[in-house]
Amino acid sequence: MPLVPSSASAVENSERFDLFRTTGTGLRFYVQPLASDVAKAIKVGSRDFQFLCGQAGDQCLLVLIRDGNILRQEPKSDGDLDSSDVLEVLEFLSQWELRARRQRNEQ
Repeated sequence: MPLVPSSASAVENSERFDLFRTTGTGLRFYVQPLASDVAKAIKVGSRDFQFLCGQAGDQCLLVLIRDGNILRQEPKSDGDLDSSDVLEVLEFLSQWELRARRQRNEQ
């Protein structure tokens, strides 16, 4: 069974995904942190793999939604993200990694 629902409304209404951020352009970041064993079980090339982010040991599923649609997380030539969206995603990834480092240092 896929971890990422097939519709934006299912992601938005899921108890597993949290709204992390909404940008000024209406891009919404939904995040589901993953246990290491769950992340390792996601097959390369699967639909869920497209949404997998983070480093081993601190991974998550990141689903980007705008205007009621799940976006293909690639730049415009191959996907749905313009340059400002790509910068927002990079900022999220750096924040996610910083949070993970802080948590590891506190342990």
